[in-house]
Amino acid sequence: MGVSHPEGRGPMFWKTTRTPVLRSLTAPEEVKADARAAFEIAAEKLEALTTGHPDLLVLSTEGGKWVEATWTDWSQGFLGGQLWLVFEQTGEERWQELARHYSNLVYDRQWDDRTHNLGLLIATTHKQAWELTSDAAGWRASIQAGRSLASRFDRTGRFLVTDDRPSATAINVMVNTPLVMWTGLETSDSELIDIARQHSATTRRFLVRGDGSTAHTADFDHLTGEYLRAATARGWRSDGTWSRGLALSIYGFTSLYALDANPDWLEVACLNARHWMRETTRRGDLVPPNDLAEPTPSQPWDSSSAAVVAGALFHLAQYLPDEDEARRVNEHALATFQRLASPEFLARQAGWEGVLKHAVLNERIGLGVDESMALADYFFLEAARDILAS
Repeated sequence: MGVSHPEGRGPMFWKTTRTPVLRSLTAPEEVKADARAAFEIAAEKLEALTTGHPDLLVLSTEGGKWVEATWTDWSQGFLGGQLWLVFEQTGEERWQELARHYSNLVYDRQWDDRTHNLGLLIATTHKQAWELTSDAAGWRASIQAGRSLASRFDRTGRFLVTDDRPSATAINVMVNTPLVMWTGLETSDSELIDIARQHSATTRRFLVRGDGSTAHTADFDHLTGEYLRAATARGWRSDGTWSRGLALSIYGFTSLYALDANPDWLEVACLNARHWMRETTRRGDLVPPNDLAEPTPSQPWDSSSAAVVAGALFHLAQYLPDEDEARRVNEHALATFQRLASPEFLARQAGWEGVLKHAVLNERIGLGVDESMALADYFFLEAARDILAS
């Protein structure tokens, strides 16, 4: 199939969508002013990072200083992704050159079938290159990444296997699943479309609870595919709700609905969103701790989860049939973004190298706690981009 061109603006980095929105939402000027400030600060931080530490692909900070990821490489697309976002805002050639360079550093990951994070690696970089510059190589890399991710499908249990555990899937796989759906739609490959649908149905059944909260991982029998148990490697405990996992579920199911128009996916996104809004409202802070169920968390915030949610809710509101719910979801999204843009979270000081403070990478092993995260900075800028485009 020949290279197609993106039409319209869909949720976050899934701009090529097939489900029409029900309403167009416009952010107030004061929120757009915060979004412009976010880009100004991010441009300064990215300039310092790319000149001071050339080719360093970062994961999180230590004491506010970026360090190279040594234990995982799932975050390597976020720097190139941020650079594409800055280029989109400024139109300046130097940002495009930087974005293309840092995207090329992860080019070979399109064939990496050892990770479930190919959406975060390739859609942020090479898919954005195609969307912004009609780069056919970016389209081809994204298609290959979708196929590589689909190769991780466990046909017995009907799920995409997580990196973290054998014979298991995880709620955060959902943020990558739309890449498989998009690849299937772009290439008219019904098998890939079916894989994305089956994985999402399995996630809905075993990882999304009745109240909209989410388990982190689900273990299955490797021979029969039978569900065994819930577990967590990031949250408070197995029956808790890891905040970033819930956020990525909202993002993933909203993105999938934008591509597939299946009301089941919209239903799950709404269920997740209601739980998020209910729990953050109950806690009295729009930026939650690492686990929404933990009664006395050691750290008050995880800004990475809120950064994901700000953009996800903003787009979800455009698809909701109920006007009152759409208004509430939109207001929560914009208020969350403004909370992140406040002095408590937005690192205006030169000595702090990340954009957002108070993120949590992995509280269980004490890594990247109360720091900046490349993921948080990327999704925060993504939300800023979409607010400015509204």
